[in-house]
Amino acid sequence: LYIERLDDGIVFIGGEGKLYGTDMQALVEGESMTFGDIMDIIIGDGITEIGYNVICGYEKLHTVRLGNGVRVAGNGSIRECPELLFVFVPSGIEKISRDFLYSCNDCIVVTDSEEKGLPKLRNTEKENIIWNVNSYEAMQTAWTNGTELPEIMERWWP
Repeated sequence: LYIERLDDGIVFIGGEGKLYGTDMQALVEGESMTFGDIMDIIIGDGITEIGYNVICGYEKLHTVRLGNGVRVAGNGSIRECPELLFVFVPSGIEKISRDFLYSCNDCIVVTDSEEKGLPKLRNTEKENIIWNVNSYEAMQTAWTNGTELPEIMERWWP
């Protein structure tokens, strides 16, 4: 596993297999980053599963994009990130734990797939899965809180 700083506040996590919370902590600390430095996390296509506590306590984190290879997102994978707005989940996801998000109350999970009977997530205060989103315009239309999408979202689509 490895971590690469792509831009100010944006990191890419690459490698193959399952990503554990201890792996993520070691990667961040090994690159002399702090959790407060990271605003966006991209998890590469070689990662197949994200485990407990992988993304925890990132105070300024806005978005997480799971790579196309991620099939399983376990309990408490993403937790205690108060500014987290969106988690982008690949269409090939097979299992999302109901407790995938913990203490990320305003976060919305976005996927480009059809609804596949994935569970409604717990520990959130609103309907929190938006299906069939494949463009920035579609995301803007789906965003229902009455405000403009954060500018940071534009980078995810051409």
